[in-house]
Amino acid sequence: MTIRHSWTSITQFYRQFGSTYAAGIDISQAIELASVRSPYAQDGHRWAEGCRNGKSLHEQLRTDGERDFICALIEAGEASSHLPRMCTEIAAFYEHAHTIRSNTIKQLAYPVLVYHVATMLPVGVASFLNYLPAWAALIGPLVFWGSLLLTYSFRRTLSGSLFLSRCALAPGIRWLCMPLMAGISCRILSGCLQAGMLFPKALRLAADSCGNLLIAESFRKSARAIEQDDEQINLTNALSAASFPRTLLNECQSGELSGQLDTVLARSAHDQLHIFQQRSQMASAVLCKGFYALVVLLVAIIAILGVSGYASLIQSLT
Repeated sequence: MTIRHSWTSITQFYRQFGSTYAAGIDISQAIELASVRSPYAQDGHRWAEGCRNGKSLHEQLRTDGERDFICALIEAGEASSHLPRMCTEIAAFYEHAHTIRSNTIKQLAYPVLVYHVATMLPVGVASFLNYLPAWAALIGPLVFWGSLLLTYSFRRTLSGSLFLSRCALAPGIRWLCMPLMAGISCRILSGCLQAGMLFPKALRLAADSCGNLLIAESFRKSARAIEQDDEQINLTNALSAASFPRTLLNECQSGELSGQLDTVLARSAHDQLHIFQQRSQMASAVLCKGFYALVVLLVAIIAILGVSGYASLIQSLT
């Protein structure tokens, strides 16, 4: 069984659950109240029953296939008695992700519309004049949506594969993906340290949630080294082995020296996710300009073909 609710549903459920539980209501009742009239209704009733029977919430979430990021923060919240705070973190993260996705779609909507008009209108006119068959006007949109579907299917097929993990760390793509992976990891590590968890446990939870197999393996390797009493391995070295940004490593080192590592990691998580949002907007802007350039190129090609066809027609008549 796998839970895959929308980001909006996740935000609403965990925010309401956290605020209800913070008001002093029993955890099982808080879950039921938060899940009323929501996509979590059936899940919430089952989790509430489990909590009444002595089961921990994070174990039930993991059994039902909830996202690893959510399970890790809920586990940290239950261990530290800061569950409402962790629920707020979950809601804020997915609200932030939904905002980024919405802004990206808004930025790309108009260029995509221009592309469809630019590819369909000239071909439609040529079809009206019997120069081309009517179905030719659909070639441009079919190419676009076919490419999009192929890319989506490729990503779904290779989801969680070593190939995609390597691609995410490749130069260029790393510039966009690393802030997201670093932000998620720091958020998990911060919550775990606030819960009083030891570094190996915190690193393993971060490994399950970071979204990259190579970084996950690096975290697990560092966790094993710490358990074997390797004094050269600390959290800064563990993040360095995962090739995290230098700025983040400096912040982590200062946190270890000052004894405020959990606070520093929470701030680093916020900064990295903010960087990801900025870079996503920049990437969307570049992609929009690429769409416009493609449209201009297509219009130029269609115009040249149209003029050459008209010139050939005139020459044949004379």
